[in-house]
Amino acid sequence: MFGPTPGSKQKVGAPSFPKGTAMLFWQPTAPLGWTKITSHNDKLLRIVNGIGGPSGGGGTNPFSTVNAQTAVGNTTLSTTQMPSHVHSGGTTTDNIQSDFSHSSCSPPGLGVIQNTGAAGGGGAHSHTITMSIQFIDLILASKN
Repeated sequence: MFGPTPGSKQKVGAPSFPKGTAMLFWQPTAPLGWTKITSHNDKLLRIVNGIGGPSGGGGTNPFSTVNAQTAVGNTTLSTTQMPSHVHSGGTTTDNIQSDFSHSSCSPPGLGVIQNTGAAGGGGAHSHTITMSIQFIDLILASKN
């Protein structure tokens, strides 16, 4: 409730909050009569229709860590995950290997074209991600 109750000696127009009320403030320090709560830092706010308050919350990663991510991390593909492919190359008549590449090639002399068989490389790769979400900093304070 805002303002004084009838017959009280409180200043007119001054808000009245019970002790322990927690509020957000968009300023560097808590106002007079309030104490900054420092047990929560580098977290996002989430609005829920269930239970809120001190017992609510979750997650393990600080906001600034997630917001600074630029890649989703490496993933090593197994042979079964990558497209099937072959490596072709040439073999001369004296069975000396030469000219291996992803495309068919003509071997020198009377050689025959052979391939390595279907396989994958199993190398790691990553995908870029931009998480740099805009935000404003607020402080949480409780009424003394």
